[in-house]
Amino acid sequence: MIFVVRRRAVIIAAAAALAAALPLLFSARTEVLSQRMTKTVIIDAGHGFPDGGAVGMHGSVESTLNLKIAKKTEKILKDKGFHVIMTRRKEDGIHSCEGSVAQKKKDDMRKRLEIINSGKADIFVSIHMNKFTDARYRGAQVIYSANFKESEELAQLLQSAFWKVDKSCAHREAMRAPSGIFLLKNAKIPAVIAECGFLSNADDEQLLGADSYRSAVARAIADGIEHYYRESEVN
Repeated sequence: MIFVVRRRAVIIAAAAALAAALPLLFSARTEVLSQRMTKTVIIDAGHGFPDGGAVGMHGSVESTLNLKIAKKTEKILKDKGFHVIMTRRKEDGIHSCEGSVAQKKKDDMRKRLEIINSGKADIFVSIHMNKFTDARYRGAQVIYSANFKESEELAQLLQSAFWKVDKSCAHREAMRAPSGIFLLKNAKIPAVIAECGFLSNADDEQLLGADSYRSAVARAIADGIEHYYRESEVN
């Protein structure tokens, strides 16, 4: 009899704790959802001189491709009625310090994080290219921050949009980011990295070198973002 009473007390206490927590959980999600309605998106062209990022088999420079796709994505989103914040518009990174390349990269990352966490945007989408030692691997893949459930939702929608651009990467799924990715780890809004292809793969590099394909990639990113906002309004 004593055991039953104690068990009931534990159950009642747990239920009370859950009931107390639900408003906080709902409030946190509601805050993120309400921010979405501003339709303000950060588009980040990864890297930037002196950090060129990955270099392809035939000399393609990641930072240049990132910027070209970012600018196309910005235009499409603006045409859809979004407000877009770009982290960079030139080939240079956004560092302001002097010193070594490593010091400039560190300053660049710090400034990008300030933009992410400025409170002015709903979501952060960083555009990058992949590279791997095995040249067989190809196709776009989206990596998402573990900080928000919405990051995964956004990543899945972007990944689905990429499938329509290149059927060969339909087997790829959005992936949770490892803990060492600085911007995703420290972002205070839903955040993802869109890896648009492998520069270590000859087919991907050739595709990404074509303006028409870059336009299709930008369209996929913009469509995925638009779908995310529609889903947010429904939920």
